[in-house]
Amino acid sequence: MFKKQKATRFVRSGSRAPASKTPTTAKTTAAKKAAAMKPAAKFAAKSAAKSAAKSPAKSAAKSVAKPRAASAREARTHDVAVWDIDVHSGFVNRVLDAINRKQKLFRFVRIEATVPMGLTMSGRRTREIIQKLDPKTAEDPQLENSVWAEDIYPVARPILKSTGTDLLVCLLAPLIADRVTNPPFDRDGVEIDFFSVSSKRIILVSAYELRGYAAKAGRSFEACLALLIIAQVLAEYFDLEEHDDTRGCIMDYCDDRKDIVVLLKKMEICPHSLEALPDYARASVVKMIQAIREYTP
Repeated sequence: MFKKQKATRFVRSGSRAPASKTPTTAKTTAAKKAAAMKPAAKFAAKSAAKSAAKSPAKSAAKSVAKPRAASAREARTHDVAVWDIDVHSGFVNRVLDAINRKQKLFRFVRIEATVPMGLTMSGRRTREIIQKLDPKTAEDPQLENSVWAEDIYPVARPILKSTGTDLLVCLLAPLIADRVTNPPFDRDGVEIDFFSVSSKRIILVSAYELRGYAAKAGRSFEACLALLIIAQVLAEYFDLEEHDDTRGCIMDYCDDRKDIVVLLKKMEICPHSLEALPDYARASVVKMIQAIREYTP
């Protein structure tokens, strides 16, 4: 779930859970979405509220500025730093190198940084925080396998600044827990099983149980991890939203975590999601996914 607030169960940029989504389990769509959305998924409602609050003059000014901003994005390569906090992802470097050779829209580079002791451990403090926000979720035993996203962002922010990159991806071994709000989710509270989430240019990607899912899909772990990275990068950078149904598209919502096996097998982007991207980005995105799909250990 992705989340873009960006959260995806798979999520994606804090991908938001579609408002029409009805949970099939006790867990809300929000959690899976990435805590992945920017509250896009975790994000649409917030955007709508902001737009309504803006004065006509400001809106017009922003519209005038958009073409120039789009041209600037199109004209350069966007740097993405990848920080492996505790996944020990090993050969993911090879996949990122293959992606870099295939296109010039994004350039991925691994970085090293000191990890504060206990950063990804879910302990008493995490449970106390969630108890205040969502008492029912605080009783979920799965919480022991989750890291609180809001603990990671403050640590990652100075690293993003020091690298000078456009985005920073943080790779985490635990599940990701993050806030969800209604809308775009169906409730206010906390979800604890996002695959990825993102906020303000920082992306969190969880590798929890990903090795098992990769094996079921007949793919290498590092290729599957790279796919999750790409999906959340698109959600964060282009506000690309996930969809409810499982199509084998990298933007599948994966309300049921096991559905991720379907998209890991196919490794595609559906026509609808591709069309939602800016014209200048489409060919590069297709090439990135192709590079991952063709990767062999």
